[in-house]
Amino acid sequence: SIGMARAAFEAAVRYAKALEEWSDNAHVWRLYARALSDIRDYGRATQAVERALALEPAGIEGLRILAEIQRRQGRIGEAYAALGRYAGAAQAAPDGAHLALEARAQGALWLLEDGNLSAAREAAQSLLKEDPDDPLALWVRASAAVRSGRAAEAPADLKAAAAQRRRAPFAAAAAEALLTELSRETGRAAPEPRPASPGR
Repeated sequence: SIGMARAAFEAAVRYAKALEEWSDNAHVWRLYARALSDIRDYGRATQAVERALALEPAGIEGLRILAEIQRRQGRIGEAYAALGRYAGAAQAAPDGAHLALEARAQGALWLLEDGNLSAAREAAQSLLKEDPDDPLALWVRASAAVRSGRAAEAPADLKAAAAQRRRAPFAAAAAEALLTELSRETGRAAPEPRPASPGR
């Protein structure tokens, strides 16, 4: 919307102004990179996040921002690579295991969006080995099954994901919506019952 675009532009201007005083602050450079990406100034966004990484190599959030910028640019392979580096760095960081899992979940979503259904399913399976109730991974696995023509495999995963609204409202709502759609499709595909033969 026009309002969101204006807000993004104003944020970019604000962070550019802040950098006049805080040019050695990696956090401000990351915020600036996000703001520039939001207004589709991907070249300067990339420069900003690379500046943040140079200032603070241990600031791994920059790698995730870089991956998002590259994906928006259509640099898909580079985006996956950057996301993988972020996941690896997060896994190695103290208390970073949950960030690594989030990155892997993001990767599974990207694979699904890109139509790489087999890889998306494998990524979801890997996540579910560590957390069998992960609602997002359940939804990804179910969605990959549906899009692969194996819809019969999906309902159990979708029901499990839909039951977890408090943990993951978005994934639960998406699972419920897909489950409802599958139910409708099943109803339409069911043959009409034959009228009973009149008794003699």
